[in-house]
Amino acid sequence: MAKKRRKIVLPPDAGRGMQMPTGKGWWARACVASGLFRAVKVDEKRERKVPTLVLHDCRRTAVRNLVRAGVPDKVAMTFTGHRTRSVFDRYNIVSERDLHDAGDKLAAYVATLDTRAPVVPLATARMHAGR
Repeated sequence: MAKKRRKIVLPPDAGRGMQMPTGKGWWARACVASGLFRAVKVDEKRERKVPTLVLHDCRRTAVRNLVRAGVPDKVAMTFTGHRTRSVFDRYNIVSERDLHDAGDKLAAYVATLDTRAPVVPLATARMHAGR
């Protein structure tokens, strides 16, 4: 049976982006408390709980979800605490699914275009110009 995972919510603080707790080990403790860890054998008698989730994975997921939800980039940047466009763009990773969706959108758009040829063949244009 799959273990139920709890959500960790880190809300933005007064428009300055996401404020993270300070101190050592808070992320590891949060992951262990949420069940997001794996047990690693230290020796014959001891095991250590190691987080299976990296904090920056969460930030990257937040950026991707905000962009795909249609939130304006500037708002998403403020929400995630990104000050520069270049760093924000590095977090907004393009996936195979994104490329597939883009192809589907392009195909849907092209299907709406007028099917009549908007360009007159060159020979016909010359013939009409000589009249």
